[in-house]
This record gives sequence, C-alpha cells and structure tokens, in this order.
Amino acid sequence: MNLYKENSKIITERTKINIEIILDLEDNPIKDIYLRLFHFCYDNLKINSPKFSVEPTYFFYYNKENYINAGATLDDGNYIIMISKDLIKNLHESIYSNNSIFKNVRLIKYVELSNLVKIDFNELLLQSSILFTYYHEFAHLVQKNDGNFSFFENTENLFIPESHILEYDADLNGSQFVCFHILNYYETLSIENQNYENLKNLLSVGLSGILITFLLFYYREFNENKRVDEFYLDEKSHPHSIIRISYIITHYQNIALENGIKIEIVEFLKEAFLISDIFFKSNSYISNCLKIYEENIEQIDNYIISLCDEAGKRNDLMMQNHIKYNF
Repeated sequence: MNLYKENSKIITERTKINIEIILDLEDNPIKDIYLRLFHFCYDNLKINSPKFSVEPTYFFYYNKENYINAGATLDDGNYIIMISKDLIKNLHESIYSNNSIFKNVRLIKYVELSNLVKIDFNELLLQSSILFTYYHEFAHLVQKNDGNFSFFENTENLFIPESHILEYDADLNGSQFVCFHILNYYETLSIENQNYENLKNLLSVGLSGILITFLLFYYREFNENKRVDEFYLDEKSHPHSIIRISYIITHYQNIALENGIKIEIVEFLKEAFLISDIFFKSNSYISNCLKIYEENIEQIDNYIISLCDEAGKRNDLMMQNHIKYNF
C-alpha cells in the first residue's frame, strides 16, 4: 500500500495529473485486487520500460465514476498507463456475481480442468482481461515514444487509417501475453492431461477475457438490450470487435502452432463466445457476433491481410521490436 501511495505522489509531482483523479485505495472493498494488479504493472514497467526506451513510466487507476476505459499517454516527458477503476470493478463484479460463471451448467466441463491446473477460472478470466489491457497499452507507449500522444480504448467515430494499424499491433502484443500466460498453466498439467481438449478450453478462457474486454470498451456498460455494432471496415478509431477477435484468434493459432499444437479456429471461437455469452447474461448478443463473423468472413480476412501488410512496412511498431522483451 505504501508503494502505491508513493507512486501516486510521484505522478502528481512530475505530471499535470491531479491527485483527485488517482484512485485512493484506502477503504476500497476490492483493494487487494487493485493492489495485486498495481504491483504486477509496477514491476513489469521497471523491467521492460528501459528495454524500449520509454522512461520514466508510471501506472495509475483513473478515479471517475461510470467510466470504463484505459489509456497510454506522454505527459511532460513521463510515460503513463492508466486503467479506469470501473473497468476493474465491473469485471470483478460481473465475473464473481452469482458465485461463479463456471458453475453454469453449460460450462460444467471446466470445473475438473480448473482443479487440474489449480486456479479458479473466474480468476483466470480476470487475469486474461487485465493482462491484455496492460500489454495493449504498453505497446502504444512503444509505438509513439518520440512525441506527445494520447491513446484511449473507447471507440470513437473518427477514422484515421493509421489508428487501425496501431490498434492491430497493440492487440497482437496484448493477446500474445495472454496466450503465453495460458500456456504456462497448460504446462503445469501432467503429461496424460496435456491434450487438445484441455488446451482448447484453457485458451478459450483467455480469449473470452479479451473478448469481454473489447465489448466493455465498446459499450462502456452492457445490458441485454445492447445491439451488435453494424459491421464496418474503414470507419471509427478502432477496428470492429469481430475483426479484432478474428486476428487475435489467428495470432493465438500461430503461437500454439509454434509450440507444436494445432487448434481449429471456428471450434475455438464458438467456445470463447459461449463463455462470453454467459458473462453478459445474454441469449442473443454473442450469437449475433458469431453470425456477423460467418457472414463477413471473406471481407474480414482481406482487411486483416491489408492491416498486416501495412504494419509490415513500418519499423516503429511492437511487432518489429518485441524481440527486446528477451523472452
């Protein structure tokens, strides 16, 4: 707790950020959740910021009610990652409401696997969402480390082609660390339990964490009356959520293949959508997402190819610099 307070004080002294917008954790009911994430981010930034020449870098929780967002910015020479307090609060409340998502009869097969890897899958879902968000924002720091900038994750109507490329690159960075995180759990399984079905289910939990995060950023909140955004390509500040989840699945598939494991994309996608469907307590929203994917798969594939081609022409993206992580 002392480290968190000290970090908050340094941020206010060195930047234009006021103490009022930094979350005070003193009497927060889920203080332990916030602190656990803070210490992870703090330690990770100490290790990785020097490698990518983004120093000094700070992390804080944005203290604003009914605000779900995350961002990366440069303030007076200080690199900042912020995650809104309500993203953590909303995720925690939704995941742990009614005791457990994974007690739902449609997900009963996950209970045994959860026992085998010795982690509550509600916790794994939360970890996956937060890991993705953090590494996504860190990629934005690396992309624009030579000038003033601000990135935020709520989708806006303004379309700038470069923004889709930057989001694509940041998404791949975030998703690869979720995949590595899941594979670490998979490797704890005994040899007889290391099989395709268990791997698919573990990776589906990780992918669901990412998908849930996308939808929370898109809509700030979620209820059963929300409708899926009409499919688009060259519009808005971020690619359509279906496009994003599609290229992330492909990235997942490639990482798994590099580890000698082949996964079937459609089967994998349906499993992740099932978990997300239960999270949002909706009988139609996620199925409509899947319908959009199936109806536009050729356009989606072509758009992803164009994003990849354009990203490959640059040298300032995380995909060209990720070797600095020294895995």
